[in-house]
Amino acid sequence: MRFVTCGPVVQEVLQGLRPHELAGPFQNSFLAIPHIGLPVTLDLYLRAADIYRMGRNKGYTIRSSIDCLIAAIAIEYQVPVWHYDRDFPLIARYTSLLEFSQPPKNNLKRHLISLF
Repeated sequence: MRFVTCGPVVQEVLQGLRPHELAGPFQNSFLAIPHIGLPVTLDLYLRAADIYRMGRNKGYTIRSSIDCLIAAIAIEYQVPVWHYDRDFPLIARYTSLLEFSQPPKNNLKRHLISLF
């Protein structure tokens, strides 16, 4: 399995890091993942706004405009979004977004949050 990331995901992940001796190595490793959607074009921002508006018009509440931008980038590059978030399944209902989620085993997310 190959992974890619994009600028908004980098921002979301790294802004959540807590001061810790492993934060620097984690950041370096995370930044080594290939990036798509750089630079983010005005067209992708417009698509993200369309995704948000389409959801609102269909009665869905998308909590994060950043998630709309991530979805727009993923749709443009035809890559699925692997997430642990409630916005992406909603966005996939009315767009061509491919998404999947798998809850972390043994509460890995809580462990990583407390670690960083």
